[in-house]
Amino acid sequence: GDMLLMEIANRLRVHTRSTPTGEPWCAARLGGDEFVLLMERVKSLDEARDLAAELLEKLSAPYHLAGNEIRTSASIGIVLGDDKYKCADEVIRDADAAMYRAKADGKARAVTFDRQMHLAVQARHKLETDLHRAIERDELTLEYQPIISLETGSVEGFEALLRWDHSDMGRIMPMDFIHIAEETGQILPIGNWVMHRACEQLVSWRQTLPDSQLSMNINLSRNQLIHPNLTREVSEAIHNSGVDPKWLNLEITESAIMRDMDTALGVLKELASLGVKIVMDDFGVGHSSLYCLKELPLNMLKIDRTFVSNMESNIVYPAIIQAVAALTHNMGIGLVAEGVETADQVAQLQALECNFAQGYLFARPMPPDRCIQFIKRSADGTSMIGLKRPA
Repeated sequence: GDMLLMEIANRLRVHTRSTPTGEPWCAARLGGDEFVLLMERVKSLDEARDLAAELLEKLSAPYHLAGNEIRTSASIGIVLGDDKYKCADEVIRDADAAMYRAKADGKARAVTFDRQMHLAVQARHKLETDLHRAIERDELTLEYQPIISLETGSVEGFEALLRWDHSDMGRIMPMDFIHIAEETGQILPIGNWVMHRACEQLVSWRQTLPDSQLSMNINLSRNQLIHPNLTREVSEAIHNSGVDPKWLNLEITESAIMRDMDTALGVLKELASLGVKIVMDDFGVGHSSLYCLKELPLNMLKIDRTFVSNMESNIVYPAIIQAVAALTHNMGIGLVAEGVETADQVAQLQALECNFAQGYLFARPMPPDRCIQFIKRSADGTSMIGLKRPA
């Protein structure tokens, strides 16, 4: 990696010595794998784009390092300096924003900073700033979506889902702020808050409904998974709430586990030693192997909603679900189907011997008080919407 960075720096150095204006440009490394070029006397935006295209071509040529041929690409953000900028940091900030847009658009390209990007940067900065205060302002809340047994029709448990009720912008969904929380490190205190709140909620429900066997599914991010204090924080949440750990299901996505299998394996074993259950979420869209499944201390798989939503249009998907169901049965673990929206999907999942289902057909995520009502309605002997209980 260091050799590659030095070779990239050398190519930039050579390229910036022979410029159209005859004067060397300033090239510098900002940190990590990010570099910046200060190009003076560029006459137009088109010229800047042409120069960026030349750089992309030069940087994409193969590198020969320690007997290996390495190929890589670059993402470039372009910003034109003008009177609106008051300091160098503002110029670099906007170039950085354009560079990240280039990465998001598919890499190996150059993107020019524009006003819409500026507004997006401002909006993100506000979200980032406000997110730091969301817990202390009591703006975060949890809603819960039921997980239904396809064998009995009863409510098996709930998945805790984070919501942000912003004081000015109203409700903000996780897809609009979780990535910011992960990038800024705020996911760690937020995740710890979710853990404590969900455990407390489960204890409250089980006290209200002492005959129930409710469980609680709580999502863990990759940043939480690799954090050294995770096991201690989960243990504290269990102790402080008084919840029986066997009713806690900790969900980690397949991709988060597989990004660092060795670390994940050690952490998941530590968590399992607390008595909690481990659930692999979004199964089928990552890159896990059967050997990895055997090694991990899993209690349940949640098959990705993509497979469920395509069941009725492509015969391949029911076959895949059937194979996964057979796998989980042989492993002695449960299988949950996510994203169930039609009664026909339920019927197919029952025929495929899937254990549990979750989706809008049964209920959207709801506040805690409505969950109690939902449980009571499902326990009164009537079939739930879209679920025909087996005889």
